[in-house]
Amino acid sequence: MQQPLHRDESKRSPHGPQIESKDGLLPEEWENDDGMGFMFSPMPSRREDDPDHWDTKFHFWRKIILDYQKQQKSRITFTFNELQHQLTRKGDSPHKVLHQVLSHMIDVGEIQSVTDVLHQEQTGWWLNPLTWLSWILSPSKQQRRQMQLSGALVVTAVLKSMSSQLYSSVCDQATDAIDLICPIEALKEHCPCDVSHLDLLLRDLQRQGIVTELTPPPSSSAHPSSATQRNANRVSDIKVVKFISKSGAQKGVAKEVEWGVAQLKAALVGLERRSQALLDKIQRLEQTIRSLLKHGKKQLALHPLRQKKVLEREVDRMLTCKSNVFTALSSIQNQITNKMVVESMKSASTALNSLRESELSVESIEDLLSELSDDIKEAEAIDAAISQPVEAGIPDDELEKEYEALKRELEGDTVQVTKHAPSEPVNAKVAHKDPSASTELRKHMTQLAL
Repeated sequence: MQQPLHRDESKRSPHGPQIESKDGLLPEEWENDDGMGFMFSPMPSRREDDPDHWDTKFHFWRKIILDYQKQQKSRITFTFNELQHQLTRKGDSPHKVLHQVLSHMIDVGEIQSVTDVLHQEQTGWWLNPLTWLSWILSPSKQQRRQMQLSGALVVTAVLKSMSSQLYSSVCDQATDAIDLICPIEALKEHCPCDVSHLDLLLRDLQRQGIVTELTPPPSSSAHPSSATQRNANRVSDIKVVKFISKSGAQKGVAKEVEWGVAQLKAALVGLERRSQALLDKIQRLEQTIRSLLKHGKKQLALHPLRQKKVLEREVDRMLTCKSNVFTALSSIQNQITNKMVVESMKSASTALNSLRESELSVESIEDLLSELSDDIKEAEAIDAAISQPVEAGIPDDELEKEYEALKRELEGDTVQVTKHAPSEPVNAKVAHKDPSASTELRKHMTQLAL
């Protein structure tokens, strides 16, 4: 019998991955009997009755639940029973308090029932009569909650993260609209978690309007032939989805083209699966042939050898079929690209014609250049006029006479100062003269300098 979980237990449980203490997922209080006795007891039925009590237990168990889910790595779902088993301590199970905490997390949308995710309508239950009827006939809230907790659960944030990674992986490798049409079988290589959850991720993307499931377009003929009807019934079981581009502005192709691409890609997946099965069978036949030849049973080895040759020819035929499918897909992609280029060129031609008719012509451009040349010449003439020196209006001979008179006056003053006061500097003597004369002298000197 599986023992309850303790902090020192490291054995793997058949009910799911163990919560290991070395990862820090269990709090230190886990070893405290008194504290854990309080945490294992039920919460108040309503938060309003004792908010502190309710919040303490809720946040304690909420963190453990989220850490438990993160520990599962590629497995994004868990159940109430396995969580309860993993958190059993010394024979004591937190059944009641876990039920309360998970119920509240479901109410606020932090956790969802996998069944609810897979069956929730994208357009809303009020727009779907069958869904509306199922809600009328649904059991009570308590019974519904019991049904939710009895099945698989998923953390909403983890589901959103994984579906976003799937979407990004597909878009990053897509070069055109054709690459966004994918059979579900081909999406397994893009799945960031266990492939068993691929339907869950696609359903979440479908609820967001990012993914739509392709269906055969209605036949244009009012009375399709029996062969056409059989072909439609045969391909209607192909599960192919179409992603929208990240920009959201992708111009879609015709429904017939989408469905044709879906059939080709589904056929390609089928050929891949069939080829791999044949190669595995050929490998087993080779082992049988070698074993028989090793024991000298040549006649017995001839039959599996013939089978091997037949299967090898079948594999070669399938390789040719795969090549033809690739060629058809490439042709469709080229036609779509050519159509896009032609439409772009038509749009560019329309835009150029509109601009030419409204504003642009050879005559208008020549007139514009002529006006611009005249404006530049006028601006240059204005600059030349502004840069001319301004004349003072005083004759040069008059300035020369004034300069000579001032020079003789300064020479006479210098001789007089030297005779009467040889110890005093000439500059000081000049400074003792009439201030008005000095001012007048400086003014004339300034004019002469100019």
